Amino acid sequence: MESAGKLAREIFLTKRRLNEINSIKEELYRKKQLLRDQIIELREELKKLRDERDQYTKKIDVLMEERQKTLEQLNRIKEELKILKEKKRALVKSKKLDIDVNKLKKELETLEYILQTEILSYMQERKIWNRIKQLRKLLGKYEELAVVIEELEKKQVEYGAYRSKLAIIRDNIRKNIEARKQVKEKIKQIREELIKLKGELQRVREDIQKYKEEFKQLNEKIKVLLEKYVTVLKRKEETLAVSEEDLQTVLEQYQKVQEKIMGGEEITTEDILIMQKYEILKSRGLIKA
Repeated sequence: MESAGKLAREIFLTKRRLNEINSIKEELYRKKQLLRDQIIELREELKKLRDERDQYTKKIDVLMEERQKTLEQLNRIKEELKILKEKKRALVKSKKLDIDVNKLKKELETLEYILQTEILSYMQERKIWNRIKQLRKLLGKYEELAVVIEELEKKQVEYGAYRSKLAIIRDNIRKNIEARKQVKEKIKQIREELIKLKGELQRVREDIQKYKEEFKQLNEKIKVLLEKYVTVLKRKEETLAVSEEDLQTVLEQYQKVQEKIMGGEEITTEDILIMQKYEILKSRGLIKA
């Protein structure tokens, strides 16, 4: 049979451990809530970053589509430039284009005036008419070349504008891809942080469950110890024989314990046993209140 002192000390130590566990559990619950708040905050930030990443993706898709259209326009203009350049080369090959245009125009006007106003012989009229046709052909070729050159210059300007537009589009694509890359890197970091926090939260939950189990076991242990303790006290009360000297010692020790309590000092297991012994003697009428 275990002694009352040993049982009382074991009860005292068990209760102290319960208090320690309560303090640990409170700290773990605070940590759990803090981790949950951090996880919620990071999830919200992650959602915003994903939305931002998707916005960049949409911008890039639009720019890529615009880039494709611009490339198609450039290819179309390139073909048109090729045709105009070939047409210009064909017209320039004619040596007769090296002429004084104003002189030919004046000659044409003069001949047309003569043909309309003067009476000419058949041979003279035919000669003038042939010359008029020749002048018109020469001037027509020159005017056609002028038109081709003007169209060519316009197309070259248009081609340059589309090239500039393509350069701007490419630069915007590059900037958006770089910005999206940075957002993706942030998403990766937050995901890693979330994994870390979730792992820590799981460990805290496991610790809480572990201390809950220990707390439960200790409570069961205290119940058993108290039952044993009560049984020992009853038996001790039945067999306790106290001399006058022992009685005086108990009274003196009890008084000291009371002074410690009044002075706010911590009491020991031995002090608890003295108080219990005092109560037993008092219940048997050996100590008068």
